[in-house]
Amino acid sequence: MRKPSLLAAGLALALLAGCAAPVPQETAAPAPTPEAAAPSPEATVPPLPTNYFHTLCYLRPTVYLDKAVLDTQGYPLTCSFEIPLFEESTEGYQVINAFFQDLRDAFFDPKGGEGSAQAAWDSVTSAGDPDYRYFYERSVRVLTQTDTLVSVYLDWYWYMGGVNDTGGDCYNFDPATGERLYLSDLIAEPEDKALALIRSVIEENGYGGASVEGRTLDSFDFYVDEGKVFLQFDRYEITVGAGGSPVLELPVKLK
Repeated sequence: MRKPSLLAAGLALALLAGCAAPVPQETAAPAPTPEAAAPSPEATVPPLPTNYFHTLCYLRPTVYLDKAVLDTQGYPLTCSFEIPLFEESTEGYQVINAFFQDLRDAFFDPKGGEGSAQAAWDSVTSAGDPDYRYFYERSVRVLTQTDTLVSVYLDWYWYMGGVNDTGGDCYNFDPATGERLYLSDLIAEPEDKALALIRSVIEENGYGGASVEGRTLDSFDFYVDEGKVFLQFDRYEITVGAGGSPVLELPVKLK
């Protein structure tokens, strides 16, 4: 069994750049026009930093929590991403660890779009001098770990002024192979009955069941906690914005 090293140190590097002074002239140059004096956006917006603080701690006996916090170089932004780091007792756990590392690499990629650290960086660097701190944090929970199922919930918290926004993504795996598992892999109900049950649960909780018409069973995001199945819905998926991101228990038995 290969056990990951426990590292709890973080390294922060600050990069400072300056502009060269103009060459002295014997005669005074004419004053620049306002257009010429205005800096271009490209010259004033710094690139997304590439340095992080890392911490590593136990989540449970065979799982570490690996947290990377962006070095925001003095900007009022907290931006972090947590991933689980499993002891690689099977080839499946190697696949699972690589999956979450790829997720985090994509999050911190400067070419990332909506939902990436770049989006948060663009918000804070274009905000002038705000009176509050910005947050974009992704936190992980390992909810189930058995010989046949690993269920992980990766939530997110976004605050760039105004209303807080929260939500999450669910990931379920076969620990022997590392393959993703979906509802049809885990519940015994046939798809038509399961879909009818999902709509019923949505409507019983006061949401719009018609919003899930035409979907397949495996299109629903879910996690398993203490042997129970919970459906995770994104904002606006079955609600208006004020309804948030509902989590509803699906009353089914696992295979």
